[in-house]
Amino acid sequence: MVLRVPGAHGACSEDGGGAADDTLMVIGPGWYPEDLLVQRLGIGRVRSVSPLQEPVALADAIEAERPDVLHAYGSVLRCLVKHARDTGRALHRPRVVVSSADYLDEATRRGCLEVMGVAPVQMYGAVETGRIGNECRLRDGLHLFTDFVVPELIPVEGDLAARRVVLTELTNFTMPFIRYDQGDLAEAVDGACGCGLASPRIWLLFARASDVVLLPSGAMVSALRLGKPLCDEPGVDAFKIVQESASRLVVRVVKRDGCDDAGIRTAVAGIGTLLPGLRVDLELVESIAPNPSGKITRFQPLASGPLSADEGEPAGDRQGH
Repeated sequence: MVLRVPGAHGACSEDGGGAADDTLMVIGPGWYPEDLLVQRLGIGRVRSVSPLQEPVALADAIEAERPDVLHAYGSVLRCLVKHARDTGRALHRPRVVVSSADYLDEATRRGCLEVMGVAPVQMYGAVETGRIGNECRLRDGLHLFTDFVVPELIPVEGDLAARRVVLTELTNFTMPFIRYDQGDLAEAVDGACGCGLASPRIWLLFARASDVVLLPSGAMVSALRLGKPLCDEPGVDAFKIVQESASRLVVRVVKRDGCDDAGIRTAVAGIGTLLPGLRVDLELVESIAPNPSGKITRFQPLASGPLSADEGEPAGDRQGH
């Protein structure tokens, strides 16, 4: 098994694709076969590592394997960047870094370029529809694979820019998905891409359509709206919004080194004004624990029962697989 970046659609990283003798390390997304005969012969070698390990253990595994291609959750890359900066450790520099199945923010992309020497290329897909798109070498939005899917971007009530991603899948003739609502939220990218590809482009947003806070009145407020002040606050290194009960919301924040918490407290106070009837508490924490799947999501909804393995995540493997 050889991971190819690019795919057959021309949306590729400037670093090119994988070669037959490359080693691929996967931390989280998808499934790749291991210990095949061809791999024992040195072709298409794959090493899978659990994303639930501590960043130091992940960095050790990367250093031991020294992969040519690293494929990881965006939140795993974010933790590796923080580990390298906090410890001053020099990380192995793969030729290609791929992010999927999780949100990749621009700060993490810049951090990977700083500590690994390469900016990640993002891929987008789902179990139900397969590959949906990926970034080109310019990394200016996800090019949608319109030969595989027919994309529709449906306006979201109360948000002028956000759109729901709805897809019709073109390659599954036995059980086609027609106008399938992914549940993902995105923004359309206007204008032609400098790479020359004419396919439509989107930016994925950190929240999903189902990520809502329930108010005592029965009204709902999107986590996308609540998270924006925290995304814009320079003192925030990471955050997670958790609705713990029908009357209480907790905002957990990892403060960036060297910053005070005044701006963070102002941002959280602003969130409180959007949630009448809810008590909003700020918790400054050292780190945010991953979900049982290994992803670190930014929102956890009000639970009606025991948390599932992917609480706050879709049933399928969204945003890459």
